[in-house]
Amino acid sequence: MTLNHNCGCFSGVGSGIAGNVRVLGEEAEKHLAAALNLAQSAVAADLKTENYAQAMAHLSKLRAPLDAFFETR
Repeated sequence: MTLNHNCGCFSGVGSGIAGNVRVLGEEAEKHLAAALNLAQSAVAADLKTENYAQAMAHLSKLRAPLDAFFETR
């Protein structure tokens, strides 16, 4: 996931797998995709207003879904 400063969005999020939760099989995948979708809009808004501390707080909420996803592998 990389930040695209020109559009204020993350490449690789919101399209593909994270954008279509229905194609995911495992619960951990579904939870991670949902968390990414929620974080995307919140972080984009924070970056737009240069509220970097809040953006990091939103990103830190991805730890549990990421851990759960990789523990199922």
